[in-house]
Amino acid sequence: MQNLADKHSLDWKKLRELLGASAHLPHKDWARTERASQALATEFLSPGSPGFGSIFQRVLRDGCWEPAAEAAQRRSSSAKPWVVLVTGVNGIRKTSSMYQAWFKDVLLEELSTRYPAGEWSRDELPDGTDSFYRQLDYIIATVANQDFRSLYELDDVSLYAELKDSIFTRFRTVAEIWGVALVKAAQQKGMHVMIETSGRDIAMFRYVDHLFPGDEYRKLVLNFGINDLGFAERSVDARMLQEMQKGREALKQSAENPRALIDANAGGPYGSGVLKKVQAESEQVWDSIVQGSADVGKSWYLASLRVNAREDAPWTVCAAGCGDGACKCFGFAPQN
Repeated sequence: MQNLADKHSLDWKKLRELLGASAHLPHKDWARTERASQALATEFLSPGSPGFGSIFQRVLRDGCWEPAAEAAQRRSSSAKPWVVLVTGVNGIRKTSSMYQAWFKDVLLEELSTRYPAGEWSRDELPDGTDSFYRQLDYIIATVANQDFRSLYELDDVSLYAELKDSIFTRFRTVAEIWGVALVKAAQQKGMHVMIETSGRDIAMFRYVDHLFPGDEYRKLVLNFGINDLGFAERSVDARMLQEMQKGREALKQSAENPRALIDANAGGPYGSGVLKKVQAESEQVWDSIVQGSADVGKSWYLASLRVNAREDAPWTVCAAGCGDGACKCFGFAPQN
């Protein structure tokens, strides 16, 4: 991280002390992770402090921090912001969906179908353009950018995926500590917040419940499914190959531009070989939330979107609540 601070003078010894006391501990103890985050923000660096924007440039830029803050300022004080937990297997365009012009329309259709008694306002719903999207991938790429040098030197896809997974595992707690600092700062500004997870367990539901008081935030879990997992597997493989190419290019300029190492990262650590297991576990958790058998999410709003992938036509997304063919499907804008 020191290579990202530009000319800002920071107490790096203090950072090592703070992380040395907590980085090795399990991240899912959210109270402890929050305490570590508070110490980090108080004694080293907090969002808004000089240097934070330099270090976490991609996290803030691609997470739409400034647009989310501006949207929060425009929002009526009577309208509670949303925190959205986005779940589903990798490679099915969950994140891409959030930034489509139609996202609020498909979300409105799903919520109106699932909760017909609700008084839903499209303008009050969140999307990627007016929410802070806390992407753990970006945070890990930032705090572990020097480890990504070794990653980008690899040419073998399976070894690449294996090393990337180990980097994500090793830096998970550090990234979560910084992530808590970010979402707490977003809360102070009244931003919508989006958090993405595969949904393999209920840990992130506990995360949201711990950090977001129900009297201050409306809570929504948004589950994405896909008609054919094979499309996700091919998408993940293609994305990883593209990332490997960008990583090699980033290495060439990293001495002058270390942020190129961060910008080359295109997603999480999962390769196509584990997606069936990820999908099965994610679906099991989602079913337990819908059926009410899980001990989390009982006061949350639930929504499910169906991704229809095609070889010979644009992918579409439909609200899942009104059954096959009963809802309007929305197509993705052409990708550059």
